[in-house]
Amino acid sequence: MKPAFGAAICSVGLFISSCAVYFGGNEVTSIPAPATFVVRNANIYDPVDGRVGTALAVRDGKIVIIGSDADVQSLIQPRTHVLNADGGVVLPGLHDAHGHLLNLGFELERADLRGAKSEAEMVARAAEFAKKHADGWLLGRAWDQNLWIHKQFPTHSALDAATGARPAFLVRVDGHAGLANAAAMKLAGVGRSTQDPPGGRIIKDESGEPTGVFIDDAMGLVARAIPAPGRADRTRGYLNAQKESLAAGLVCVHDAGLGIADQEVLEELDREHKLKLRIYGMALADAAPAAARAGDRYELRAVKAYADGALGSRGAAMLEPYSDDPANRGLLLIESGDFIKLATACADRGLQLCTHAIGDRGNRLVLDAYETVFKQKFGTVSRPDLRWRVEHCQVVAPADFARFKQLGLIASMQPTHATSDGPWAPARIGNQRMEGAYAWGKFIELNIPLAFGSDFPVESHDPRLGIYAALTLRDPGSNDNKRFGPGRTLTMKETIAAFTTGAAFAAFHENDWGRLKKDFVADLTIFDKNFVDDSDPRAVLNAKVIRTIVGGEVAYPAP
Repeated sequence: MKPAFGAAICSVGLFISSCAVYFGGNEVTSIPAPATFVVRNANIYDPVDGRVGTALAVRDGKIVIIGSDADVQSLIQPRTHVLNADGGVVLPGLHDAHGHLLNLGFELERADLRGAKSEAEMVARAAEFAKKHADGWLLGRAWDQNLWIHKQFPTHSALDAATGARPAFLVRVDGHAGLANAAAMKLAGVGRSTQDPPGGRIIKDESGEPTGVFIDDAMGLVARAIPAPGRADRTRGYLNAQKESLAAGLVCVHDAGLGIADQEVLEELDREHKLKLRIYGMALADAAPAAARAGDRYELRAVKAYADGALGSRGAAMLEPYSDDPANRGLLLIESGDFIKLATACADRGLQLCTHAIGDRGNRLVLDAYETVFKQKFGTVSRPDLRWRVEHCQVVAPADFARFKQLGLIASMQPTHATSDGPWAPARIGNQRMEGAYAWGKFIELNIPLAFGSDFPVESHDPRLGIYAALTLRDPGSNDNKRFGPGRTLTMKETIAAFTTGAAFAAFHENDWGRLKKDFVADLTIFDKNFVDDSDPRAVLNAKVIRTIVGGEVAYPAP
């Protein structure tokens, strides 16, 4: 029965749904349910529609209103979390479409060799770390010989002098090469007579002795002697990486390469509601699931494969020899026939295939295999509905760009690779091949779906650096105007789209992630400055993340 006078009585329901109010038997208005989160005094920027308002409101994990500050006022109640953005910018939550969470978490616990300007500095950093961490293997990450004056690979002799009988293994910045000391090689049983494994290379000196450097699959010869991390180690690594990612403004990471143990830890963390970050998983080929599966924040529906190595260690497979190493065309890490079998198995299971390909020969191997499987299994060369991806697409032969479009593939790229590789890449592959390197502009022009990430910890997980790189093709640490490579820079709209809508599409979530739009999931990255409308690209480098919102919940700063 409707009350004759006044309002209908609403109690708990007021906070659950709109409550109708009547006067004199007639409905005259309604009181909307309160928002759980409101941001005001902001620049709300959608990658499709542009600037769409100054405020938005969130309820039940979804966006319910985008508009003016006045539009959201009626949804603010005492328990509503209200943020005054003070003119900052609100973006759809930023994704990293290609990262390695566990490696990031572990890197925080290992010797930091990033940016070492010489072999001596690398060894000194490792030795200093060893003093503070006295037990077990000495592990380090992120040295890069391209930063050194002679630009040559290191040898184990200096590391031996600093580490003695303690085994040490220091991984190159790209994760595709490592330096072992003599003690590590002895434990691993590697010596003069050890042969290169398929897909790998042991660097040896003129006398035939190993120098200590192992390329791509040869790294496994040493890694097999290193005790595997336990479940507690993996859990700690993922949680540490999650904290770092959320602080950088990331709401989702496409984790590129999960073994069985990794999958088990992530599933447990998800069940226990310890995941605040969204994780879109790619299983390693030998750990592929029988079918896709999804939880709350962790989803596994993709498989990661490797076609070749990396450019910095000259393991990327090239159609012609390296310009600075005429006897070397790089390494293929999988045979064509084996790759076709893997791709067919993914198609049979309904799994997305995401293949690492750096060199132009590596990319062509992927394109050829995808085309073969599409023809054999589906009778067509184009299957955009599968959303199979090529990870990196770093150097592509001119004739092959159109094949990405023809096959219906997604280009998953990392803008910071261009700026970190820029000082040495032209010498490595020559100016002619640079025309097809780091060429996300060509993919945009061909309307090929583009998803951006960083490949962290190869590069920094900070998405601001990726945005700046795509906008400028310049080193953020340099004050000059030198651009790396001949590629086209992107607009702000194109760049933000690749980190949001493009990444969401690459994860089959374009209908609920990656937009600031009513009824979309409330994943937000909020910066203190509106760098989107600033004419100076460096403004993005000075902006700070003030909130990372995942599913309508404040994930950074931690509650």
